Amino acid sequence: MLRSRTRIAVGLKSEKGISALRDLIATADRLVQGFRQDVMARLGSGPDDVVCIDPNHFYGRMTGCGQTGPYAQRASHDINDIALSRALHAFGRKR
Repeated sequence: MLRSRTRIAVGLKSEKGISALRDLIATADRLVQGFRQDVMARLGSGPDDVVCIDPNHFYGRMTGCGQTGPYAQRASHDINDIALSRALHAFGRKR
């Protein structure tokens, strides 16, 4: 799946990193991010910002709690997702 693909990590806590992200968006054909829905918009790289750079750009979001609903603004990590799905009990010790 990832053959011949380039993966790049950018530090988004600096203006230099945000500028680098915008430069990458201008040259890439897709962006997939896993932040809560408002984080990339605050950094000036949300879906509305990206469509201004390139209207044909694919913008994907992978969030553990979805885009709407009561948990949409919560941070999500694998162990939390497993616990919330109630699958965590399957990994415990037998009594």
